[in-house]
Amino acid sequence: MKTNLINLSLIGFIGILLCTASINPQSSISIESAYPVPTGMEEEDQFKFNPTPTPMLLACLPTPTPTPTPTSGTNPPLSTIGARLSSVRAKAIAWQESNWKQFNTSGQPLKGSSNDTGIMQVVPGVGWQTWFSVSGRTPAGYTVCPWSDMEWNWQTNVDNGKYILETYMPAKMTSTQKSWPATSSSSSTPNQEDLAIYGYNKGEGKMGEVTADNWVDKVASDPYVQSVRALIHSTTPPWGNN
Repeated sequence: MKTNLINLSLIGFIGILLCTASINPQSSISIESAYPVPTGMEEEDQFKFNPTPTPMLLACLPTPTPTPTPTSGTNPPLSTIGARLSSVRAKAIAWQESNWKQFNTSGQPLKGSSNDTGIMQVVPGVGWQTWFSVSGRTPAGYTVCPWSDMEWNWQTNVDNGKYILETYMPAKMTSTQKSWPATSSSSSTPNQEDLAIYGYNKGEGKMGEVTADNWVDKVASDPYVQSVRALIHSTTPPWGNN
């Protein structure tokens, strides 16, 4: 996934994530018990414009990554990942990006050509992270997590990918784009869901270039959007009932 406003020269930048720290630190705690699915993330029926991030959209463990950092990781079961992804939209994006894999066959964080990372193939950079950190967009209780948390904690990866898709991209839409319907059964009809999918892959800068007049050429005909739409509307998705 490529997010515009990320200077390629900063791809190597060790991104800092703004994550919730609503869970009290404990001396000994498992990932699953420390990292429950945030309230509200199971809602999936309607693509909602949500311009203000809430604690359910970003989350991190009290201790972001084990010390020392793991040398290898294991992909969790599809059922566990599916429950975390929750919405069919996020499930489709994650399948398109990584086939729901946080780690490669060697147990290392799955990386793309632009340092895209993990299940949601999130890119370290300054665009969405800077936007979130602006005064008034940071919910109380958030703290700083290192990029290694995105690499080794698949829950952090999923939650931040969902945040980019379902909060950041809608917030970066133009006023005209925000007036479009939330979803559409026809790919040729401008709608916010397909636009957010397009932006998730191309970046918010490219998303801003989309108009009703060039919708078909830019969005409806885009192979990435077409593939994700097919996954969303499939009656037999590759992830099964997970």
